[in-house]
Amino acid sequence: MGGVVRPAFVFVVFVVVWGVAYRVVEIVLVLRYRGMPAAGAQPDVRLMYPVDLRRASAHDDGDDPRHARPARVFPRADGRHRQYSRLTDERVGGCLSGLRQV
Repeated sequence: MGGVVRPAFVFVVFVVVWGVAYRVVEIVLVLRYRGMPAAGAQPDVRLMYPVDLRRASAHDDGDDPRHARPARVFPRADGRHRQYSRLTDERVGGCLSGLRQV
């Protein structure tokens, strides 16, 4: 976890732990590489991983053919473009389409 993700995670934990605003909080981390996030987890924060790349996982998406195709949504100019794929495009799109306003 790094970049923008870590500060966002810290902020959400602050909101939940300090009771600033109680909502059901979900963080979507696009790719899952490990069992638990490096920053730990809070019981009131639900972590979602649209694409699971843990080889030992029963839900390993590493062999999905869509994962071998380049992403259309993630900008090609970004240095991390190769990490993302058509599979991440589809799964993140599914997460976003399922959001509702509170």
